Amino acid sequence: MAVIIGIIVSNYLVPVFYKYLPGDHSRTKLILETLKQREKYRPQLLLFGNSTLMCGIDAKRLSEKLDDQLVFNLASAGQSVLESSLYYQHVPDSVHTVVQFMKASHLSVDNFPPLSKEVKVNFYMYGFRPEPVTGEILGKKQVAYFSTPSFMINFDARSVLPTSINIAMRQILRKDINLKKLETELFYPVTHPHKMSRKKYRMRIKQNEPVPPLRCFKTNKKMMAVLKKAARFFGQRRISYVVGILPINPGLQNITEGFKSEASLTLPTLNGENLKFMDFINLLPEEDFVDHTHPYRTGMVKLTNRLANLLKHKDYAVSFK
Repeated sequence: MAVIIGIIVSNYLVPVFYKYLPGDHSRTKLILETLKQREKYRPQLLLFGNSTLMCGIDAKRLSEKLDDQLVFNLASAGQSVLESSLYYQHVPDSVHTVVQFMKASHLSVDNFPPLSKEVKVNFYMYGFRPEPVTGEILGKKQVAYFSTPSFMINFDARSVLPTSINIAMRQILRKDINLKKLETELFYPVTHPHKMSRKKYRMRIKQNEPVPPLRCFKTNKKMMAVLKKAARFFGQRRISYVVGILPINPGLQNITEGFKSEASLTLPTLNGENLKFMDFINLLPEEDFVDHTHPYRTGMVKLTNRLANLLKHKDYAVSFK
């Protein structure tokens, strides 16, 4: 009986309140709405990726260095390549280049996290429905959930309440984090603008050391298959597809020099038709990070300038067939 009542309540109340409760998920709404408003926005360059990119690229600064092209930073917390791929079907025709940022570890073997149910629920609640091309890029199993009866998805979405409470408490306790900015910012959605104490920094490094250590880089064939399909999709639309490998904090000792050097040597060999890799792995020294992964403003300037230089000199340019 309790389950039945829960389903009934979820079916009617969750869809109403979901869009108004605070949470990391609210940025999904902004990104989807921005991509769909094609008369209002005509971006030429789009950036996708996780919170490292949110803190690492100022799209307005990048735009100024690229002759004032309209650039959007559409990164969000924890946004993997698979999650980014859900947005691809909505990329407008005004775009000439998509830059997908990702961790080097996610391109390596045994690092292929599937789309979580939470991500799928989130997209569904904001009106996303996959087009056939999204199933082709990700595989039909990855998007099958979107065919689930709506009352069941509404029930799955009930977890938004405790999540929103946690987010609200985090905003109260962590004055250094600006979560409200996630709902409106399309250029530099930085959430970690201030450096922490050395003690807290070392603790964050220790907590985020990869276990087991990353020693050898070996290309993940499943991930490469997704990237190649995405590149093919954009190539058919005359849009260049570039994959940027994010900077690694040198303070993370379990990401070995051997892993980083092997990754850097391998990336050029992965370039293909409408697929170009950019290597930022060793771009930033440890002092340019706020914590284990988020660049400080000095790191943002370096990463933005480096990306602008590569784009401006057409180092990303790929041929279409």
